Amino acid sequence: MCVLHHSKNHEMKQARMENLLEKPLVSIDTVYEMALPTRCGVVVDIPHSGTYYPPDFAYSCDFLALQLAEDSLVDSIFYNIAIASGAGAIKASFARTYVDVNRAAADIDPIMLTSPSDVTCTPSARALAGHGVFHSHIKGPTPIYDRPLTTTEANHRLNTYYHPYHTALQSLVTESRARFGKTLLLDCHSMSPSILHNFFAGQQPDIVLGDLDGTSCDIHIRRTIQKILTDMGYRVAVNVPYKGAEILRRYGTPAADVHAVQIEINKALYLETDGTLKKKDFDMLSKNMQAVIQDICNR
Repeated sequence: MCVLHHSKNHEMKQARMENLLEKPLVSIDTVYEMALPTRCGVVVDIPHSGTYYPPDFAYSCDFLALQLAEDSLVDSIFYNIAIASGAGAIKASFARTYVDVNRAAADIDPIMLTSPSDVTCTPSARALAGHGVFHSHIKGPTPIYDRPLTTTEANHRLNTYYHPYHTALQSLVTESRARFGKTLLLDCHSMSPSILHNFFAGQQPDIVLGDLDGTSCDIHIRRTIQKILTDMGYRVAVNVPYKGAEILRRYGTPAADVHAVQIEINKALYLETDGTLKKKDFDMLSKNMQAVIQDICNR
């Protein structure tokens, strides 16, 4: 159990939060957007590009720091081109720092909660470092909150955002498998060049493919994607430093003809150094990713 001390100000702030959560105003477009597959058994998933920050977030850190944690514009790269290619597609509308659908639902650091015994907590090392299903820190030591979350808040985020997103993604995977005999889930993200410096002494990869060390996807499918990208001139790494997380673990079942690959794009490919403005190469990157999806769909 965590022993927490609350000031009067915290109590008043908490009362306002509880009132806000009594009648949550949530529409489907603040949770996700989705399109069913029409031509091929490919599903494109974009879980970390959401820009909706729910009014009950109550963060205390700088908002720009939260924005920089987004997989900026990955939805702009992949979502419409996936639909145009006949693939299924889904993108989360809400911010990943509010609730992260690429984590297990119980991946919670108990210290984040006022009553950890009321919520199932099985924290991973990632959660203890501040990046579980509820992020506690941004940019290393910077805390997101000045108080713990209540059980009501935690359950609201899981029941209103996390679980509906996974229900929708599961429906896409199931529909694709039923219609086309197999499914390839492409889990799309972006990565910071500053993190890559810790793993690559020379040139950084443009793209990292993750398949949980060969367990979430047939090796021939992953190698095919890798070859398509390298033939386009991209530098591609595999499983370093990103292997994939909850989405690949949950949906990648090659024995059942459901394959899942994580695609991480180096932000330096399409964003200026401030991390928000598009480079002139943005449109070419998007066209190339559409060609990748179309090539996969045609096989």
